[in-house]
Amino acid sequence: MTANIYNQAKEIGVMRAIGLSKCRIRMLYFYEALVLVFSSSILGIAIGMAVGYTMTLQQKLILQTPLPFFFPTEQFLVILGISIVCAFISTFGPTT
Repeated sequence: MTANIYNQAKEIGVMRAIGLSKCRIRMLYFYEALVLVFSSSILGIAIGMAVGYTMTLQQKLILQTPLPFFFPTEQFLVILGISIVCAFISTFGPTT
């Protein structure tokens, strides 16, 4: 995110020239970071669940055991919270 902000210095200058405040520009990049965090989290969860489910399904077929479904909700919420904090820090660190 830091490299993205430094590479877009001209765009930030243009946005400041047309009247956007520093707070609005920071929020714009914060929203961009949130979109990246949420989309990568959702894709990671979907891929991880698919791989985990197929491995569990393979084990079920070999061992003839029941197929339980478990989703670690607490871990998911902790990781999501940490990723939001990281998005906030990565955006507001280089823009100050």
